[in-house]
Amino acid sequence: MVATPVVILGVLLFGVQLLYSGLDLINLRYGAEKLRSAESWIKSRLEVSTPEKMIEYQRITTITSRIQSWVTVVIVFALVASGSYGTIITRLTETSIPVVAQGITVLAGAVVGSQLLSAPFDLYETFVIEERYGFNNQTPLLWLRDRCIGTALGLIAAGLIGGAVLVIIDRLPQIWPLVGWAVVMTVSILMMIIYPRVVAPLFNEFEPLNSGSVREAVDDVFDQAGFHCEQVYEMDASKRSSHSNAYFIGFG
Repeated sequence: MVATPVVILGVLLFGVQLLYSGLDLINLRYGAEKLRSAESWIKSRLEVSTPEKMIEYQRITTITSRIQSWVTVVIVFALVASGSYGTIITRLTETSIPVVAQGITVLAGAVVGSQLLSAPFDLYETFVIEERYGFNNQTPLLWLRDRCIGTALGLIAAGLIGGAVLVIIDRLPQIWPLVGWAVVMTVSILMMIIYPRVVAPLFNEFEPLNSGSVREAVDDVFDQAGFHCEQVYEMDASKRSSHSNAYFIGFG
């Protein structure tokens, strides 16, 4: 007989996936309708000769992403329902490894498992879908490098952030939710400083954009929005994709 908590977990996991799948379907239909209604504007203003390809691209990327989510949910539920997850936890508790280290081991395993599970889908999206529509500029070696760096960063985060929260749970069992929340919020704020200076340069090169027509256009956009921006950088995102790409980060 399946335990009640497992049934509840299954209802939650699969229920959420059904909800998101339905929302994806609604979004695809709405997007297709809007694109077709604005087809002449898209052709003349955006210089896109085949708007139908935009609909097709949105459809295939959405479906691929949703399939990945379903596969992930099925695997997670299978691990729990089959007792495999419980067996792993039991085996860890039977060792002489400290409790916090046990938790970090589980988190690290989740990071590696997530990377391994998502790798085939990412490969397909990058070298099949993106390649088919002319967006991919990434080489297999660069893709592998990014995956390795991403995994390493995930393991570091699991060890440092996850470890800190686990220590708090172990040492402050009565107030750990409050202290743990404070730690996570502090890290989130610090990441606004750390990410552009430490993490992002691991993947891309950034050059200051001090003058020129592009800088003037960027400043004009910020001025219209009433937003002050101190530094603007040009990144080599085109070595991975020909998609347009821009973002801002910081306090404000």
